[in-house]
Amino acid sequence: MKVQNIMVSYVTRRTNTLYDEFSAARKSFVTCSCENCRLETICYVLNRLPPKYVVSGRGVTHTSLSLNGQAKADIDSTIIAGMRAINVAKRPYHWSSTKFFSTT
Repeated sequence: MKVQNIMVSYVTRRTNTLYDEFSAARKSFVTCSCENCRLETICYVLNRLPPKYVVSGRGVTHTSLSLNGQAKADIDSTIIAGMRAINVAKRPYHWSSTKFFSTT
């Protein structure tokens, strides 16, 4: 048997979707959408959400269905807060110091 936190896969999928949507819409707070920024956002969100552990495939299906509209909205809100926090923070180890949407 394998124990897994289904929040990891849900948050990862949703974070990537929101980064793609906001980057395409050229939202001002998304200055970078590299893999490192996405991973840091995922960690930010997972550290603020309660885990949902399951053992079987049946558990994954049952728990996925139990995320109601409000829970999904709360997760999206936390992801957006994470995107803002990660993109605002100046990190010396980040691969680029330039903005994602350059005019050149």
